[in-house]
Amino acid sequence: MASSSSSSSSSSPQTDTCLNFITHLLKALKDAMMNVFFHDEILEPLSPASASSTRLKHQVFLSFRGEDTRLNFTAHLLKALKETGMNVFFDEETLEKGEQLSQALSRAIAASNLSIIVLSVDYASSKSCLAELSDIMRRKDTQGHIVLPIFYHVDPSDVRNLGGSFKKSFNGHGSNRLPQVQRWKTAFAEVGKLKGWHIEGGKFDRE
Repeated sequence: MASSSSSSSSSSPQTDTCLNFITHLLKALKDAMMNVFFHDEILEPLSPASASSTRLKHQVFLSFRGEDTRLNFTAHLLKALKETGMNVFFDEETLEKGEQLSQALSRAIAASNLSIIVLSVDYASSKSCLAELSDIMRRKDTQGHIVLPIFYHVDPSDVRNLGGSFKKSFNGHGSNRLPQVQRWKTAFAEVGKLKGWHIEGGKFDRE
């Protein structure tokens, strides 16, 4: 995880880009996020039981490929989100290699107001990540779950079109005729169509 600000003097250009982007992201999303988080509380007075349930709910579900981003960008992002007081679900252990989303992760997604998905070069090579993404997109369509993609050193058009390195990743998951693989591909292409942020080299842009 990122160290304190005292290490900034030795930070790399890549780290500076990450931190600048995260600052931009938090400023851009702060009002919208807070409106989502407190919308239900404003509209409906909470009973003691429902208030307790709300306090336990994750505000943000952070989806990422650990081997790509855990020790740099994701660590900075997690730290920044938590410093704003947000309740973030972050899987600190490497996900088990498999095709099924664990019940614990599925419950965490269901209990979150929104998901931030860090789409990195090897994200689609992980069956667990794809199962997670598929569940997130399903909840977007059925429950209004908010999804915010970050295209981390990948071309958003490659995500939409399953091109570039993602084509090889999906080919490695077996026959395209398998219903599960089809669901993963559909969800992956759909997240590529959403508005988000593109980080590439030393700059970032809003997609």
